[in-house]
Amino acid sequence: MVGTFGFLLPHKGTLELIDAIHALRTEIPDIHLLAFSARHPDPASAVYEVEVREKIERLKLEANVTLTTEFLPEDVVQGALMAADVIVLPYHPTEESASAALRSCCPWESRWS
Repeated sequence: MVGTFGFLLPHKGTLELIDAIHALRTEIPDIHLLAFSARHPDPASAVYEVEVREKIERLKLEANVTLTTEFLPEDVVQGALMAADVIVLPYHPTEESASAALRSCCPWESRWS
């Protein structure tokens, strides 16, 4: 189980993570990506969601990827991500000073903040 968390925006690396799941599926057929990627108010988020969903379908990963785009309470996301074997935040460099995603999805590991 691979988990990820953060707004669904192009710089978050979701498409690349889906490519990685596809590549790993040959070695780990039951690999699963649990993506808590809420839609952001930025219109680019809706466009990116279409790209992400099309890639999941094109690579036939519907059984291997759960994409949740609703904004869920932090405790719900944290509880679900506890089931993940690894949490991946494949973000591209941006002008943002920092992302709160790591602190939000991994509160039990305060030394990472």
